[in-house]
Amino acid sequence: MLLRHGLVAGDVLLDPFPMVNMAGIGGMFLPWLRTGGLLIQHHPFDLATFLRQIAGERVTYTLAPPALLTLLLHDAELLAAADLSSLRLVGSGSAPLSPAMVRGWQDDHGIGIVNFFGSNEGIALLSAPDDVPDPEQRARLPPVRRAGPYLELPDLPAGVGTAGRPRHR
Repeated sequence: MLLRHGLVAGDVLLDPFPMVNMAGIGGMFLPWLRTGGLLIQHHPFDLATFLRQIAGERVTYTLAPPALLTLLLHDAELLAAADLSSLRLVGSGSAPLSPAMVRGWQDDHGIGIVNFFGSNEGIALLSAPDDVPDPEQRARLPPVRRAGPYLELPDLPAGVGTAGRPRHR
């Protein structure tokens, strides 16, 4: 399945978060400023309306919490009824992403998951499909650069974290 990742001019963004938190600002408002296009607000969250907006507005990028993305992957009937054909990217964060969830969206639906690290803390380290193509790594690690390719951080024992590294759970 050919994946086209990255936001481009004219993309249609659906924002399910208020513009007073980091998801709304960093995950939607700033990408919209960079790409132009159309920014659609959706708040408070209602799943049926959210899915209708994706289909009706031909949304190419949105945000969703990991629990919702996992729920949709496991509800074949609901997912089959939803028209997600325009959707290329979904940003997610606030909790660790499951590698199986990231891989499921990518391999089964051609939708890249962007992992936003520290999105609730006011920082936006992210790993997108173009930066970290492997869904297993993208689910676990933020991108780290040292004048060249991305470096893979070693796995840490469960519950252990050090400054500058994500906590693995």
